[in-house]
Amino acid sequence: MSLFGLALLVTVLIPGYRDSSSRMYTSGLGYAAVKRKLGTPFDVEAVQARQQKVQIPYLGEGIVAGEPLRVPVVPMAMIKEVRVTEGDTVKKGDVLVILDDTEAQRNLASAELAMETATAELERVKIGSAYVLAQERPEHDSIELEGAAENARLLEEKLAANQDMYARGLIARERVLEVERLLLEARTKLKEAEYFAKMSSEGFSQSQQIAINALRDAQQALAFRKTQVEHHTIRAPADGLVSLVLVREGEYNQDTGKPALLLTTGTWFEGYFDQAVLSRLNVGQAAEVFLEAFPGKRWQAQVSRVIPEVTFAEGGPEISRPLRPRGTGSPEWAATFRVRFEITDEDRSGIALGMTGNVRVLTGGDAVTVPRGSVLSIAAGRGLVMVPSGESWAVRPVGVGYVGETWIEVFDLEAGTKVLSRGHRILKEGDKIRVEDKDW
Repeated sequence: MSLFGLALLVTVLIPGYRDSSSRMYTSGLGYAAVKRKLGTPFDVEAVQARQQKVQIPYLGEGIVAGEPLRVPVVPMAMIKEVRVTEGDTVKKGDVLVILDDTEAQRNLASAELAMETATAELERVKIGSAYVLAQERPEHDSIELEGAAENARLLEEKLAANQDMYARGLIARERVLEVERLLLEARTKLKEAEYFAKMSSEGFSQSQQIAINALRDAQQALAFRKTQVEHHTIRAPADGLVSLVLVREGEYNQDTGKPALLLTTGTWFEGYFDQAVLSRLNVGQAAEVFLEAFPGKRWQAQVSRVIPEVTFAEGGPEISRPLRPRGTGSPEWAATFRVRFEITDEDRSGIALGMTGNVRVLTGGDAVTVPRGSVLSIAAGRGLVMVPSGESWAVRPVGVGYVGETWIEVFDLEAGTKVLSRGHRILKEGDKIRVEDKDW
């Protein structure tokens, strides 16, 4: 063999023959096949899973969104004026639509008159001049009672004097009987006066309460009529963008409560994230928003709300068919949840509802990690690692989190556990191994 051939054999063929990543290594006559026939162990490297502080970025896609708000038309009336058009920006309290309030103004005037009448009736009850309350005048009935009592007392004295004069024969019996008749009538009127006085004193407070209630009812009716008049001027209930105008001047609103306009209030970026990171995102986390309409520009944002509802959606509309296979051997559905991001930059010029883009959230915390090459067959958030045990090894399933450039976050694996990191991918059941511990 020439010197060149020997050098080629030593520097190229033998290393290539023993290189586990070469196709020659796994061939029927390769190094692995020879080692299995001889029963010699395979040289592998192992590292320990370690717990470390990591910063994991999560990327979601979505759109600039807002809250739809339907502004209703309450009165049944003619549309006099529409002051906004689609695309206008309005502030809370701005006039949007004006309706004809002629009938409402007439009802308001009638309510004002009714309240004035109720106020006057209450005053008449207080002074006792209300004609409907003729039997409930305590002061008047008290005077009548005093007069009736005095009249009965005088007739009693007169009867006593006449009886004395009759006994002495000075007057006739007829005069005594006439006084007795007058006294009987006076006593009857006295009892009536006592009855009316009692009725007046007990019923006056109730009549006054009735009048007070009537006044309050009139006041409430007046407030209702004022509200009806106010409803003829439709104002913006919040700051927002006029997305849709559903009424036109000259139309007659026949359905109370029918929407007149559609406002979109608030502005945020709504991102869609894979369900695997639902537990990783929390309110207050910082984020960056990138919009397709502004290449190279970013907006600072923060998580304002996490909506823990997983749906079959990916970045917007719901999908009706599965995505391409991701390694499980069958098509998989996109399972995402929504996260709202408040844009914290003061300059939001140019941002419009419906713009699409991406959002990047950087989360930090402790994680158990292994080298990226240690995990096999990653699919649907699961993977496999090989754990050494003397000259043998075992396959162990683990949960897989974030995949970094050189490491992978794993679950169901304690820090310090040894996993094979090199030379293990060609192992078959029953192969022996010789482990060399490495740091990473």
